[in-house]
Amino acid sequence: GHTGGLSSIAGVILGRFGSGDGWCGTSHGVLQCVDGYLNQLNANLSVIHFNWGLHDIDPHIYRTHISHSQYYKNMEKLYLTFKRAAPAATVVFQTTTPVPPSYTRGRDNKDVIAINDVAKTLFGPTGKYTDVVVNDLYQHIVDVCHNDPESTCYPETCDCPHVQDDGVHFSPAGQRLNAVDVAWWIAPFAGAPADAGERAPEIEKHNGEYRLEHWKVALVAQAFLLSALGRVATCVVYG
Repeated sequence: GHTGGLSSIAGVILGRFGSGDGWCGTSHGVLQCVDGYLNQLNANLSVIHFNWGLHDIDPHIYRTHISHSQYYKNMEKLYLTFKRAAPAATVVFQTTTPVPPSYTRGRDNKDVIAINDVAKTLFGPTGKYTDVVVNDLYQHIVDVCHNDPESTCYPETCDCPHVQDDGVHFSPAGQRLNAVDVAWWIAPFAGAPADAGERAPEIEKHNGEYRLEHWKVALVAQAFLLSALGRVATCVVYG
């Protein structure tokens, strides 16, 4: 919401669609909100996984388009805030996910690629802060979509509706895919000190393939469960 004196309802509504300092919907505003979020946690954090991007490249909803230099500064300030609050935590930055070509409301995938490139000059092995782990969710989504012959042109000239079916938002399957990906990056560092090092070899050797297969297994298991529940419901109604 808003950090000012608006009512709760107005804060919820305007906090989502506001712009500039004080509005948590942009990376300008999240810098003013993050201290409150961290204080409410009141806990020792072992891992912080974060992303900011899709809101900053939307000039219509937030009435602003954050420059690349400002995005860099905001992400750096956010990272430094995390390190002050939890110096022993492992910080994981997640790249921003694609904007499909069918989306025509102001955001463009070229802007996503640009801010992801900016973030990689700040975080990761070639960035300013090499201690930050980079979860390249953008590339993972693209790779998964390219497994479908009908989506090999994603995100340049076609959509990937099985994964992303509502503009920049994801389908239920895409949401699960993202959740598994994020959990996979968090799990090795959860409860471990920042200098714990790389994942165990038996985990690292499954990079990418490991996550995709477990996502498939999860979806198949849910499909069987829903099918079974459907049969039970049918029998009950018939009876």
